[in-house]
Amino acid sequence: MWDYLRLWLGGRRGFFTHIHHEGVPIEYSWDILERLNDIDAYKPPEERALRKALIRRVPDRMLPPSLLKAEKEYWEAEAAKVRARRKYARAPFGSVTKREASEEYGAAERAHSSAEAVFDEERDRVEWNEIHAKVCHPNCPWTPSKRNIFSRGNSSSIKVLKG
Repeated sequence: MWDYLRLWLGGRRGFFTHIHHEGVPIEYSWDILERLNDIDAYKPPEERALRKALIRRVPDRMLPPSLLKAEKEYWEAEAAKVRARRKYARAPFGSVTKREASEEYGAAERAHSSAEAVFDEERDRVEWNEIHAKVCHPNCPWTPSKRNIFSRGNSSSIKVLKG
């Protein structure tokens, strides 16, 4: 499965088409492999082929630079928060080091929240319908007026994609 992700999707994290069957056409996934596994484990067998056929990673070159910058800053803030949490967890209880680590961890959490808010704002500014039209399958059953990949039925829709 990982080769499939690496070669076809471009990685496990990023923006993908049709992570869910209705609503917005493109969403961010922290780990698309989890979603693919959930589809195989929990979705009706007649829906699985169409769901998986429509999941495609949006290439970074199609995303606004401001969004990519916000994503990078988010992940940097996430890493700093993890480092601060580890430092806090390792500091001896009741020590000056523990208090300093606690303050550092609090600052890292605030920076992370701020970076996440900026990332969310940038994501909300993107015109996803236009990107969807360029990235997704030409016969995708999802449209801005019929915001559901099953608008043409469950299992028969995969035939539409092949034709």
